[in-house]
Amino acid sequence: MNNIKKQQGMTVISWLVVAALFTFIAITVVKLVPVYIKYNSVQSIIDKVVAEPKAKKMKKQAIFAKVDSYINISSIYDLTSKQFVVEKIQNRKKSRKLSVSYEDRIHWFANLDIVAVFEYSAIIGEQENIE
Repeated sequence: MNNIKKQQGMTVISWLVVAALFTFIAITVVKLVPVYIKYNSVQSIIDKVVAEPKAKKMKKQAIFAKVDSYINISSIYDLTSKQFVVEKIQNRKKSRKLSVSYEDRIHWFANLDIVAVFEYSAIIGEQENIE
């Protein structure tokens, strides 16, 4: 009777727990991917605006007009140039920074939401100094 082999493998309940965990992670990832794609688009908008050859000399209204045009091209409907800020940098003479700060709220399940907070900034005309 010592020849009895030990049972190996997972039970049905264990498989259900693993499947539920996998489903939870998959749904969360599927809902978050568009939010991060939008954030990458916002980053590229800021990078394009600050890389403009005449960006250092542009007024705030012109910068916001450029931001709005890139937002329209990128088809981002829930973000406007009003969430972008142009501010002077204290330690640098005549340097300005273009930044954005916003949050996305994604309905996840029942009355639960996922809130993602994003911030990004770049110095206007910085690419000119590098080259």
